[in-house]
Amino acid sequence: MLNLYTLFHMNLMYSSIDRYQHADVINKCYWPILKLAESGFPIALEAPAITLEMIAAVDRKWINNLKKLIQAKQISFIGSGYTQLIGPLVPWKVNHWNQKLGKQIYQSLLDTCPSIALVNEMAFAPGIVSHYLEHGYCALVLDWNNPYKYHSEWSKEYQYHYQFARGLKEQIQVIWSNSISFQKFQRFVHAELAFDDYMSWLQKHERDNTVRYMALYSGDTEIFNYRPGRYHTEEALRNNDEWATIKQLLEQLQKHNKIKLVSIDAPLKETCKNAGNLLALESPQQPISVKKQEKYNIIRWALTGRNDRHINTLCQRIYHGLSDTDDEAAWRELCYLWSSDFRTHISDARWDEYVGRLSATVTKYVHQPKTEVPQREQSLPFNHNGVRVSKSGELLHIESDVINMTLNLRRGMTISQLAFPDIDKQAIIGTLEHGYYDDIAFGADFYSGHVVVEKLATHKSTDLQLCSPQIFVREDCIVLETSILIDEMTVKKQIKYDGNTHELTLTNKIVLPSRTACIIRPMHLTVNPIAFDQHTLYFSTHNGGQELEHYSLTNNEIRHFEPLSPLISSKHGLGATEGVVIIGDKNRQIVCRHDNTVGYVIPAVRYATVDDNNYFLRIQYSAQELDETFRGNDSPQTIAARVRISVKHTME
Repeated sequence: MLNLYTLFHMNLMYSSIDRYQHADVINKCYWPILKLAESGFPIALEAPAITLEMIAAVDRKWINNLKKLIQAKQISFIGSGYTQLIGPLVPWKVNHWNQKLGKQIYQSLLDTCPSIALVNEMAFAPGIVSHYLEHGYCALVLDWNNPYKYHSEWSKEYQYHYQFARGLKEQIQVIWSNSISFQKFQRFVHAELAFDDYMSWLQKHERDNTVRYMALYSGDTEIFNYRPGRYHTEEALRNNDEWATIKQLLEQLQKHNKIKLVSIDAPLKETCKNAGNLLALESPQQPISVKKQEKYNIIRWALTGRNDRHINTLCQRIYHGLSDTDDEAAWRELCYLWSSDFRTHISDARWDEYVGRLSATVTKYVHQPKTEVPQREQSLPFNHNGVRVSKSGELLHIESDVINMTLNLRRGMTISQLAFPDIDKQAIIGTLEHGYYDDIAFGADFYSGHVVVEKLATHKSTDLQLCSPQIFVREDCIVLETSILIDEMTVKKQIKYDGNTHELTLTNKIVLPSRTACIIRPMHLTVNPIAFDQHTLYFSTHNGGQELEHYSLTNNEIRHFEPLSPLISSKHGLGATEGVVIIGDKNRQIVCRHDNTVGYVIPAVRYATVDDNNYFLRIQYSAQELDETFRGNDSPQTIAARVRISVKHTME
């Protein structure tokens, strides 16, 4: 028996739907769902709380009818939060408030607190589990297909039964969505797939004498009897009433002797050997899983769109301005501004409105930075508080009992070697010169601290040029600054060593004449393989949670920034939502802290075993990627990345 459950996701914040269209969407898309439920079909309905508020402002009767159907158990209402923000891309406190506000509004409008949540865009990382448990959820709806791709050890039978997803210190039940299933449903309803072909595919999931559960549908509501206008390739309406087609399909399925329509919580009630297994959905190769095909990944809401990097930088500044307040209205506004819907196919009118609202919030909550203490320029060589600075040829040396660093002035002030002798005399990051590896695939120079800009179908542009930095001292800091002209771009670089904290801070600013279609990676850090034990090597970061997530690098090839196609420049990345990425082994750690208030970036890991007993490991930071949502403009752009580097013993 194949048991099918159906979930409709509603979102009036939908990127390409303007406010004046809300009444039309409610009439054409939302009322028909209630009619389906009234006809006796088991329907699950999910909406961010802000969508319910928007519906109530236009059509209070719809909210009242939904409320009655929930109370009569004719609709299973599924929660998700206040707005559809991407949990693994925002700091833990924003996730906390998004769930808290969502639960308050659900209770206020519907007199119910849902116990099952649809994870926004099904973007999952283990760090977000605690937020759902804290606010009363017992189960999540998540995509099966993408986590399974990196867990071939799982039984395929697991997809037909509820499982437990492992968090960091806890676990939560999972009801599976299926990307292929909901896309098949859409194609059938849109008259792109014949009924017999659709039923043939559906029946492949049925097994005699075996009870299975599967999501018949778990996608958008606004695409039936309506076209949101996201893509030029959207199918035109081919019949007058796609909801009638859905109803006819459900009636046909009800008559099928090997198929049963059930409520979405039905899988949680079963007991069988293939249900209830504890699974780690994440993997080093894919720390954050998302629904649908690989072009739908976290980069989509982080670094593409009309200018995701810029608006995410401003949201991060607002967040820091709010960090010490419990002002509910302020957190509600930030959750709104961090919604995913402003970061993809947003219309011109909504974008203009959003930018104005974002700017007003920045003015209200973002504090002006303190004025820096004046610097005194120095000539070489010199000694400042026990730190010796000297030059030999085109190499600049900064040495003390705590730091040993060499910079290559012929290659844009990149780091040739960086060591912290009080922890380990061995350099931890630096440059691996051409010939370091025998494998021709790694037959190149691998630098640290440099910028790479890559336009489509052209050679990469880098700042690996001869430079003459100015050198300053300020209190206990030594500061090096230089400016490099690359084609139409200017790269302003600063390296600062703080004698009090023993941290090294790298800042790269790229000044561009316009926002054009290119990949911008403003910082690279290449790890010295000799410095770390390959067998205990790992990386750690936060992806929406309060605690670090840890990922082993042993026996894993990782290519987070691997392109999917000429249109999609990256497949994966790290949320790094508290601004930290750690590379470590059993003995020591490199702690890299990036400042998203200076410039929002997404870090990524590249790791491979090379030459049998050696390895390549690099952290890359990206400020701009490409996908079908990318929109350029003629305004000048300044893109910045700032990373602070320190080293400590693993047990500290």
